[in-house]
Amino acid sequence: NAHTRAVKLADGASITGQFGGGTPRVNPATGNVHQGMSVYAPTGGLLWRYDTNSLPASDPTLAPDGKMYFFLQSRSLQAVSQSGQLLWGKPLAE
Repeated sequence: NAHTRAVKLADGASITGQFGGGTPRVNPATGNVHQGMSVYAPTGGLLWRYDTNSLPASDPTLAPDGKMYFFLQSRSLQAVSQSGQLLWGKPLAE
């Protein structure tokens, strides 16, 4: 199916239910799971979800410092902090 399930690496026990769509990425510094426009704690609880006025054009890129960078269908590039706050947005020329 199209869902991701989190498990403990030590014993394979399930941590949580289903995350949303997109390719999951784990921040090695925090263990947080970044999936789509949402970030989940290692225990599976939702930490924050970033809402945009436009649909994402692709999965966000997770930088080593925990910032997320992504393109929107409205033709802009945005950066979001580890806490889910917009850092900057830049319209892209056609």
